[in-house]
Amino acid sequence: REQAKAEAARVKAERKAAQLERLSERLRSRAQRKAEKEEARAKSRAEHAELKELRQVRRAEREERRLRVKESESTLKLQRDKERQEALMQQSEALRGRTTQMVQSSGKVLTKTRKTVSKESGAIIYCVAAVTLQWLWFTLSPLPK
Repeated sequence: REQAKAEAARVKAERKAAQLERLSERLRSRAQRKAEKEEARAKSRAEHAELKELRQVRRAEREERRLRVKESESTLKLQRDKERQEALMQQSEALRGRTTQMVQSSGKVLTKTRKTVSKESGAIIYCVAAVTLQWLWFTLSPLPK
């Protein structure tokens, strides 16, 4: 009887030990899974933070590039405006010089033309006067008998 009791107690103890072993194994694996999950979360958070930082850096670089381009465009625009203004000034200077030349030469032409016209008109007036005088002379003079 004692032996049967001892055997039953031993079997009971073994069962209890096996049950405790299974429980501890479950708890250990649960803790391990929990730790792995937490590690994965931490890794994911770190990657997310890294990506966020990378995006910010890229955004800053893009903004910087955009500002540099804008600055260079405005510099280029200013340079182009300056060149355009200089070209316009040169053109206006050239035009001014040409107009002065034209005015001077046209003055010469005009004086020449005036002289020519005055000579021609003098000759025309002289001819008209001569013809008129002849006509008057013949109309007013008495006819010969």
